Amino acid sequence: MTAPFAARAALRFGTKRVVAMGLLNMAIGLAIASRMDQHSSYWGHVIIGMVFMANGLSLVTSPSTDAIMGTLNRDKAGVGSAINDVGREVGGTLGVAIVGSVFVSLYTPKLASSFSSIPGLVEHLPAGLFGIAQKSVGAAYQVASKSPVASGVALVGSVVALILLPSAPAKEQD
Repeated sequence: MTAPFAARAALRFGTKRVVAMGLLNMAIGLAIASRMDQHSSYWGHVIIGMVFMANGLSLVTSPSTDAIMGTLNRDKAGVGSAINDVGREVGGTLGVAIVGSVFVSLYTPKLASSFSSIPGLVEHLPAGLFGIAQKSVGAAYQVASKSPVASGVALVGSVVALILLPSAPAKEQD
């Protein structure tokens, strides 16, 4: 929805502002998702959070790629594009892995303490069930409740973009 607008906005308002706004939108979307619980409406928290996250991603992708590619000579454009794509893929994969690890590290102790606080529960569960439950993030509610971690990272990214990115796309170099 906003991807075609992002490139034009970067030319008019500057790359750093558009990318920072995109990351801020992603932070807002993740913060909204962190407030969801089992009673949250799909047409409320879920859609609103996803719209902010998608809008943010579309505002970040095109201008940040242009900022990277605009710093390269033409003869280095192929290599630069490949490195940009690999960086984006590796970053996305590591992001999922790191956020997943944080979720699991927060989920497992909480699950263990919750189960242990109910007298006799662990002893009466079918064999191995408690161990399996400790190794899984489990319910989406648990995942969503930890989203402020990702929201904070996106917010920090927004500030870093304002500081480090160039204000305008670079002029084409020979």
